[in-house]
Amino acid sequence: MKVSKRRGFTLIELLVVIGIIAILVALLLPAVQQAREAARRMQCKNNLKQIGIALHNYHDTNNVFPPASFGTNEYGWRVRILPMMEQAPLYKEIAPEGQYFGNFDPSNGNFDTSGIAGASESTVIASYRCPSSTQIDVYKNYGTTNYVGSAGGGLRDPGSNVNFGSFTTGVIYTKSTVRMRDIQDGTTNTFMVGEANVTNGTDSTPIWAGEMAFGVQEARSAYDMNKINSGSNSFSSPHVGGAHFLFVDGSVHFISENIDANDSYGNPNGYGTYQKLAMRNDGQPLGEF
Repeated sequence: MKVSKRRGFTLIELLVVIGIIAILVALLLPAVQQAREAARRMQCKNNLKQIGIALHNYHDTNNVFPPASFGTNEYGWRVRILPMMEQAPLYKEIAPEGQYFGNFDPSNGNFDTSGIAGASESTVIASYRCPSSTQIDVYKNYGTTNYVGSAGGGLRDPGSNVNFGSFTTGVIYTKSTVRMRDIQDGTTNTFMVGEANVTNGTDSTPIWAGEMAFGVQEARSAYDMNKINSGSNSFSSPHVGGAHFLFVDGSVHFISENIDANDSYGNPNGYGTYQKLAMRNDGQPLGEF
């Protein structure tokens, strides 16, 4: 009777198999990462669409788009659309009408820079956060956001210290009262909200409850396209190649960082397409975007 011999793997064969598996994993990993980023970009786009619907519902109810805030250190526009973002209980907890947020004292104008926020203000709201964001979730006990209103663009003197509250050519800015009829350049040609991704955890970090102290406005301006992906005081994004923008008509577009962004500081004939998209009634023809 013959006894069959079982043949096992040699060490060399095992190493070859392991090497092949490692190569396949190395080839598949970038594809998996790209698929994940594509899914995150889609979710970011959907977040902006949801914000757009909420802003339109707010306009239908109040006949005006919400301002960035009604004054320094008052609750911002993202608080006022919370009921339209399926966050009505949180809105009721905050009760923002005419209220200041955080530890700001309107009687003396002082603000506790330690940033002691209430439990409600420290809530992390998923629909206000880009899934690809590298920004911290909570800054000084305030829940952060990656979506900021467009206050306008193009009319800033580079030699001055004017802050972002001075931009009033957009749709959402401090004490704004912009209505649909005021979008004379067309709702399909005007920014309303864009992405922001501040990675260094400074007082420029946007928070959903409203404005931080030190004059940093939550409604950012389309000032310098070179700041996309830089995490500075303008629109920025964790996505490669540009950022998502919500237009007044409710559509969301991915704007390339290579868009024409010439800023001539006060000369309307010299504005780039990027600056023109941020202004609601400049009357200038647009280029490709």
